[in-house]
Amino acid sequence: MATAAVACGESIALLSLLHSIPAPPSKNDWDPANIVRGDYTLPFERERRLVGILGFLSSISDDPNHVTAVCVEEDPHAASLDVLLAINRRNADGLNQVSKKLEEGFKAIFRELSQPLEGRRAHFCLPFNAR
Repeated sequence: MATAAVACGESIALLSLLHSIPAPPSKNDWDPANIVRGDYTLPFERERRLVGILGFLSSISDDPNHVTAVCVEEDPHAASLDVLLAINRRNADGLNQVSKKLEEGFKAIFRELSQPLEGRRAHFCLPFNAR
């Protein structure tokens, strides 16, 4: 066990000689003035939050060889949202099963959200502020 820790430390030291400072993460700033909404009904901030939530829900694995990304496109003419899902995997083994599982899960969520309340109570969650 100690040998593995020493080898890991040596590898880190050697790699730091190649590039001592990792590149800082980039930020993709957006300017609301550049967004043309036209006939769209979903405000950009709400669309952004929706993508974040769907991205979180699509992350069904902690495996770094299985990464998902989500895109939402509003179709104002059809009054619908298209959810696009990309899955990066090391290999294609089980990819169809994963994509099918995510598709079924998203469809179940959207099916439930599209139903009128009719006799059911609406539950509203207020934002939680940690102090």
